[in-house]
Amino acid sequence: MTPIRSIILSLAALMTLLAMLVFATGAHAGSYEVRACDGSGINHSFVAAGSAMVAANGSCSAVPLLGMQVRNGLGSGSADAFTWGALEAVAPAGSVISAIHAKATAYDQKAAANIDGWRAGIADDSGFRWCGTPSPCAWSGAPSLPIALTGLSTTRLRLMVICALGSGCRRNVVQATTTLSDVILEIRDDQSPVFGALRGALASYDGWVAGAIATGFNANDAAGIQRAAVSVDGTSVIGVEHRCDQYSMSPCPNGGADATIETGQLNDGPHSVLASAVDAAGNTAEQRSI
Repeated sequence: MTPIRSIILSLAALMTLLAMLVFATGAHAGSYEVRACDGSGINHSFVAAGSAMVAANGSCSAVPLLGMQVRNGLGSGSADAFTWGALEAVAPAGSVISAIHAKATAYDQKAAANIDGWRAGIADDSGFRWCGTPSPCAWSGAPSLPIALTGLSTTRLRLMVICALGSGCRRNVVQATTTLSDVILEIRDDQSPVFGALRGALASYDGWVAGAIATGFNANDAAGIQRAAVSVDGTSVIGVEHRCDQYSMSPCPNGGADATIETGQLNDGPHSVLASAVDAAGNTAEQRSI
């Protein structure tokens, strides 16, 4: 507890509160949702990865009514075995993709002609989870199929086409294609925010002062900070709500809060000061005076 004498606030306790992490605590893990395509049809979540011999179009209107698309590329010659390309969504550091709800199509050589050539579907860190191998699909037109892949724990999710033939795959015609639309990803985040350096008057002064004193702190998280706050004796001094983007894998910006503490509004005696930061998934980190 921090004593107040003659309406004067101890700065040392606040510096300990905001500048050190000794008493930082993390709350329960949480999750948040990411929608891949915004209202303008721009894809903020999936990016092209893999070989240029596979065509990956991340536009949410790449194929009318079907959304983003990955297919084998067209050209002369063949692609080597295990050549792959994808549209890939990557979870922020310390988190995983736990589910995907979407509409999808997939069509490949195995399903169409029982040839182990180009394969198409959705894969995670451990392999195909929908269509692809070992369960090829032959659904290429509208309407697309509603899918729900749950119970995942993967750092990345791929809408993928791969050459599964040891001798290579021809590129003369489209042999495999897969599409994805109306995508909602569930991100599981077990990491609490991390407090940064103290700023303001409290960062450079250690003693007793009266009147209004300014302070602030930074907080960071791979998914961003949705709220940062400072309170005294359970009463909020400042609460900052950051604007978060539901279409981004890291939806919230990083940042903390700046506060002015009016010591004249506090009674003489001990006081408790609390700083807190909440990330995009609802995980909370706190620092409090003792």
